[in-house]
Amino acid sequence: MTKQTLKRVILCSDFLMTSDAEQQSNLRWFSELLRRPVKDAVGHDVAVVTWGTPGGPFIDRGDFFSRSDIDLPNGATQFPFAAAQISQMSLAALKGVIGAGDLLVGYELSEPTRDLIVLTGAEYVDIWLHPVRFMDDILFAVRASHASIHSLLCHWEVSHRQMELYGDRLRVQAFKGWERSELPIAPNTALFLGQMGQDKSVCCDGRFLTALDFQDQIARLCEQSSELLYLRHPYMRSGDEAVLSFVGSLPRARVVDYPAYKAMAHPNVSKVVSISSSGLEEACLMGKEVTYLHKPVIPITASDVAQRYRSIMHGIISPKFWADCLAMGYSNIRHSSVRNDIEHVEFDSQKDKLRDMLGFYWGYRHIDKLEAIRTSSMPSAEVTAPTPPRAAPAPVSNITQNPAQSSRVLAELGALVETSQLISFDIFETLLEREVRTPENLFPLIQPKIDSLLREAGHPAIDFLSERGNARGCARHLGVGEEVTLESRYQALGERHGWPEELTRALLDCELDAERKLLKRRWAGWELFQAARAMGKRIVCTSDTYFSPEFVRERLADAGYHVDALYLSSVYGCLKSSGSLFQILLQHEGLPASDVLHIGDNLKSDVAMGQAAGLKIGYLPSSAAVYNSVPGLASAQDAISDPRLRASIQGLAARRLTSQPFDASRGMTGGDAGVLGYGVLGPMFMGFAQWILKSARAQGIKDIYFFARDGHIAKRCCEVLPRLSGDPRLHYLPASRRSTRIASIRSQEDILKVLQTPFEDCTVETLLRSRFGLKQITPEVRSELEHLGVNLCSGDKMSYKRHLGKLQLLVLSPAIQAEILSNAAQEAQELRLAYERMGLHFDRDGSEIAFVDIGHAGTIQAGISRLLELEGTLGLYFSTFQEIDQTLAPGRHRAQSYFADRLHSSSSAHPYKRHLRMFESVFLNADESFQYFSRGQAVTRQESSAPELRRQNLARTLHNEIESFSRDWTSQFSESFPEANLPAHEAVQAFLSFLNAPGAADAAIFEGIPFEDSFNARATSWLIPPGKIADSDRVIWKQGSAAASGKEVHTAAKLSPAFRDKARGVLRRLVAAGVVLTVSERLQNKFQRKPVAFFRDSKSACARALGAALYGGRK
Repeated sequence: MTKQTLKRVILCSDFLMTSDAEQQSNLRWFSELLRRPVKDAVGHDVAVVTWGTPGGPFIDRGDFFSRSDIDLPNGATQFPFAAAQISQMSLAALKGVIGAGDLLVGYELSEPTRDLIVLTGAEYVDIWLHPVRFMDDILFAVRASHASIHSLLCHWEVSHRQMELYGDRLRVQAFKGWERSELPIAPNTALFLGQMGQDKSVCCDGRFLTALDFQDQIARLCEQSSELLYLRHPYMRSGDEAVLSFVGSLPRARVVDYPAYKAMAHPNVSKVVSISSSGLEEACLMGKEVTYLHKPVIPITASDVAQRYRSIMHGIISPKFWADCLAMGYSNIRHSSVRNDIEHVEFDSQKDKLRDMLGFYWGYRHIDKLEAIRTSSMPSAEVTAPTPPRAAPAPVSNITQNPAQSSRVLAELGALVETSQLISFDIFETLLEREVRTPENLFPLIQPKIDSLLREAGHPAIDFLSERGNARGCARHLGVGEEVTLESRYQALGERHGWPEELTRALLDCELDAERKLLKRRWAGWELFQAARAMGKRIVCTSDTYFSPEFVRERLADAGYHVDALYLSSVYGCLKSSGSLFQILLQHEGLPASDVLHIGDNLKSDVAMGQAAGLKIGYLPSSAAVYNSVPGLASAQDAISDPRLRASIQGLAARRLTSQPFDASRGMTGGDAGVLGYGVLGPMFMGFAQWILKSARAQGIKDIYFFARDGHIAKRCCEVLPRLSGDPRLHYLPASRRSTRIASIRSQEDILKVLQTPFEDCTVETLLRSRFGLKQITPEVRSELEHLGVNLCSGDKMSYKRHLGKLQLLVLSPAIQAEILSNAAQEAQELRLAYERMGLHFDRDGSEIAFVDIGHAGTIQAGISRLLELEGTLGLYFSTFQEIDQTLAPGRHRAQSYFADRLHSSSSAHPYKRHLRMFESVFLNADESFQYFSRGQAVTRQESSAPELRRQNLARTLHNEIESFSRDWTSQFSESFPEANLPAHEAVQAFLSFLNAPGAADAAIFEGIPFEDSFNARATSWLIPPGKIADSDRVIWKQGSAAASGKEVHTAAKLSPAFRDKARGVLRRLVAAGVVLTVSERLQNKFQRKPVAFFRDSKSACARALGAALYGGRK
């Protein structure tokens, strides 16, 4: 290629795909690392500038994409696009910024950005963090667009053979090395490496790929392997729920959190698969078979040399590297061999220089002995400097955990960090948080284990909750200055009760083990920590804690935090709450208070005392403070009677609120369906699932069949709860009112019975299809209808009230009756065969079978039992109506309810009846409605309207979060109390609170969500109609619709017991006086004989409300 003249070198990040904030974060270290060697190489005649800084180029990303009619979303770290989408207008704007003679030295440039750079006439050198990260130091992957420059890169390359040697090291180390504990992995296991959702490596054709794009390939991988392990990306906290749900649905597949290097190096892992994870390159070097479902983000071993990225370690920081490479492409750059001012410069030793410089460790501590030792034994700081004078109080910045986007957290912090030399973090509830509401909530969780240890050691039980809560006061004589360590608190308890040292230590370890299990990285703290680290700030932790420094370092390191120093009250005997620990911080760091930013969650110890010390303060409310501020949630879940259940449920709910941006001022959920599913509905469905399993065990059930579609979420929760040996098998059963009722039609009486249930006005054809399942109107049926005076082409509708008699004559006419019975017999035969394949058949003992559904009248249970001639089956339902006993024929089948049992179907006094459709909507999964079986295949009602798709998406979100709650609770708490049982009236309170008093953002979750009842030929209703039509006749959730439209939600006043008694006395006197309240003699007699039933059964909403207020909604 012809040599050009180099005019300008531009150090940049991906200025098109990557957000401005992320670019600045990357450019800070990238430009500092390369500016000197590049400047030395090009000399004084060529400018070396940084993108977006004074003197450097800049392009407005929003304007650039708008010229191509592309909207740039706010807040996205990476924006996927394809070069083909970019218009000539956008390209012209870019050419106005860069062009011929410019060389862009870029950090991780995406493929479309690289393509557009070349179209401007400029050249680039693209530098990525290398996918192989287990070498002695960080590698870079480098590629140049100029062929001559690219050809010279190979002279600086680390050989592939050398990388294979390091791969062999890990394989042997996995079973022989310094940390040789092997993972429980079966032979012929496949490992799937998960990735971040917005990673450039998964960008394809303008969007981000997920594992859901490769479901068939992953399913085949399961079939070919003894087990599939899905290794979630360690930084992935949310957003991949659908992927986890899919993996959980596969046979022999499970999600694990093993260290990636240990899993890949394990001898039983035969294949490693991913979309495009860099870990595949590492696995290949370990001798594993690897599969890219997409493609490597950067080709390291491509056969096309021109496309291959070269593996270079310290070469890129040497002026000689840049001079020799650029001399190949530019005429005004001289090779180092003819220059006296260029020399090769590198570190004296290669081990961990770049890794320590940049803080890029990833999972390195799991394979490197020195790094493991370093992270587990970081020394505490010591006081070395005199106390500086106390500065004036500094302003408080309210850095909340509830921004609309995470970038807002960083934006609020940015100005403070930029003007601060030192960033100090509180630890607990700031960088780390517990999965319980308060630290004291841990005590009831560990009490059973404490009691067991005392019993095994021959010591009497103690009132652990009280004594542990008062342990600080009992151990003051053992304190370290102002602090009393946890070890001292247990020592004081041991002295008081005469425990031997070994028992005291065992009890202490019990609490520490529980803390290890429950302490997790906090989302907002991690965001702030990363931002400060990216800005190159010194970071310390300043915390009031009774934990030892060793324990604190261990917990921080496990969460990925590596700080420069620790200032702990347990070490120095000084507290933040007294202000003295802040003086220790300032003394050691030797900085004026105005140069220190402290971020914490406690209004007194972090904010007030930090201000008094003169520090700048960032206030990050704790998850408990956010939880307490959520309208209705805390008060509803405070009603949970079991203290252990209450602590665990409230802790998980609180952590979910702060695991991503959340605004407590926007109702119970902040408009986030995930929060509704996890924190509100999650406990309700977990309680239902616990009750299902407990009831089935007690009654000797061997198989539980969960009806489609309402039973599916209950099955998912049962599957992740603790299972016992001999527990019932769980099955998902395609079943519906339509399928079982039609299959049960065998006679004229059955046909007439189907017509007994009211339906909305509809055509005869619609009724024949929906109620009787006719697939088509045959010529014989059409002729019979015409003979009876029905013209199908007219579109005339039939009314249940006006035309029932005529309809009965129609369906009993010979041709129509024969068609109905023939179709019913065919569907019944297909249904029997399908159910036999699922283990449901004539020979089964019905008493060993349970059916699960949301419930009501038991029609599906009765229909299936009749179809298969089963006796004694058990129905386990969320709620039931009085009619269920008649439907199931008393003595032949049984039915039990979790929440509402045998409600009067015409009364709305019970809260479940008042919100029946809302309960049904959250039970309903995302599947299409099952209709019947045909040739062994399930046939569903196809529906692809926009409202239905919205409903399906909402159902997926809610159910994934509901299952996640049960999964998290099982993982964290089930061992503490496996006998847990959440009563229904406690489990539903949060959801009822949500339904009765929603905020506008809460209501928005259900706006535009339809509710259909095709079996009864009813028109579509709306939970909340599109466009906020609050007065629509088809509105189901009245309170939500009013909230969405900005109208006041009227709720019944809460009456005091004294007022209730007086009001009832008035009613008794009215009854005795014979006062007439209604013109109906029958209803007047009912009022006099049974006033409770009179109000309960009234068709007047006002009367029912009065009765519910006076009698508490009793039947």
